[in-house]
Amino acid sequence: MNLALTDSRQNFETSDDLESYGLTFALDTTVGNQALSPYLITSKTDNKDDATAYSFMYGIGGSFPAGDRSTYNYGYSYSDARNDRNTTDTTADETNAISHGITLGHDFLLNELISISTGLGYSDSDSKVDAGNDAESYDLNFRMNFNFPWAYVSVGDGLTWNDYKKEDTSVNSTILRSDVVNAFDIILVKAVGELIPILDPKNEISMTLGYEKVISEGNIKNYDYISDSYSISFSKSFHLNK
Repeated sequence: MNLALTDSRQNFETSDDLESYGLTFALDTTVGNQALSPYLITSKTDNKDDATAYSFMYGIGGSFPAGDRSTYNYGYSYSDARNDRNTTDTTADETNAISHGITLGHDFLLNELISISTGLGYSDSDSKVDAGNDAESYDLNFRMNFNFPWAYVSVGDGLTWNDYKKEDTSVNSTILRSDVVNAFDIILVKAVGELIPILDPKNEISMTLGYEKVISEGNIKNYDYISDSYSISFSKSFHLNK
């Protein structure tokens, strides 16, 4: 069970001022050779200068082994995302949507150093205002993981095809939007103590460095973009019963 509270304030103006609340219930269990993880997530975001947003999601993920080196995984999710219409934002509820998604994947252990993952996904979103919002998405992704003695490195590449169901007349009334998005990322995980022993003598703190490049191309130029993202994070695990 996880409870999340977030408070955001701007120094100037209030367009990004918000309070958000999230609650997650999840269970990990096994049935025969199946590892199952059902979950339920709900959240609410109170925006000071915009509509209040609500979201509700439930789903289940599962996996099972096939031999000594392969594992197959699958999942289903349902989500309901809504926004209040108010005097500040009279169109906020137009993107209210119910979505369904399914995933299939295969993990293969090539050797002690290298593992490979392949994934497929499909999702369908049905919005209150269909034009420019309703879409079907198809995902294909690959990932290679390297468990080097000096660090863990993961490299992934994914493609997402988005097919919209109705023309958006506010952009172009004669073209039915279709996009393809390519996302490449690389992640490196290393113990801080291996770099600076005095800060982490027992190698209990992990540092994660990440880079992602996203390229979106479609049949409507308004939605073409290229983005680069960099991230760094630190984490430490501990046991309460020691």
